[in-house]
Amino acid sequence: MLGFESKKHPINVVTAFNDISRRNGLGNDQLVVLASRQP
Repeated sequence: MLGFESKKHPINVVTAFNDISRRNGLGNDQLVVLASRQP
């Protein structure tokens, strides 16, 4: 899941999204939308 992101960025995508979720209070659905908007 979201392998395209891991190819672009040498980070753990799940960890990054969990960090975003904690800071912004986003739900999983919103994180998927956020990921789809990445350049």
